Amino acid sequence: MKDGGGARYIFPVTSASGSVSINLEAAYFLGVEIGVGVMRFALLDLASDTVSSGEKIVVRNLSPQGAAGIIADHLAGLEHNARLTARFTVSV
Repeated sequence: MKDGGGARYIFPVTSASGSVSINLEAAYFLGVEIGVGVMRFALLDLASDTVSSGEKIVVRNLSPQGAAGIIADHLAGLEHNARLTARFTVSV
């Protein structure tokens, strides 16, 4: 279903037992910390468990465009990680 703004949402579904379950690998969140001279990445599942994490040393005066490029490169690397590829598809 869609709301008036075009956003998609799904109503919760209750099983016969009355409980609701969530596929913890149905979606992921990529958190990025941009510090002075370093970027840190953490990929989390819906249970907030860390699936993948990493760190990249960067120049101290990194531009926003440079940071966006590094994030895109990190996402591309996740797509090619054989351990993760079987679990999800990354799209930007």
